[in-house]
This record gives sequence, C-alpha cells and structure tokens, in this order.
Amino acid sequence: MLKYTGGGFGGSLPGLPARDLQDEEVERLGGEADLLATGLYEKPAQPETRRKHSEVVRVVEEAQVEDDG
Repeated sequence: MLKYTGGGFGGSLPGLPARDLQDEEVERLGGEADLLATGLYEKPAQPETRRKHSEVVRVVEEAQVEDDG
C-alpha cells in the first residue's frame, strides 16, 4: 500500500490516481520505487506495536532481578 500525498509535479500525473493505492495497484502502475519517485506517494507509517500486559510484566520483573544483583 502507498499513501497519496499530493506532492511533487503539481499534485498529479496523467494515469496515476490521486488516492491511496493498494498493493495490487502499486504493481500494476509500475512498482513501488517508480511511484515513490514521483513524489505523489509515500509508504504509510508503521503502526506502533503494543505489548501484551504479560510481556510488560515479564520485562519489568527481569529488570527488577537485574537491579537486585
């Protein structure tokens, strides 16, 4: 997936949609590298991964053990 930014070349180029693109469209329209080079698209930010409560508790407990020596 590529996110449409509207930047570069006045915001549009013939034959390229002015919207976010799904993976299938990216390949059909020339590939990720070429589309990113236009300045019209960017890779979407990766969502932050959240840790499960049990994993956070384990990390805290390990840190406490290290502090105790």
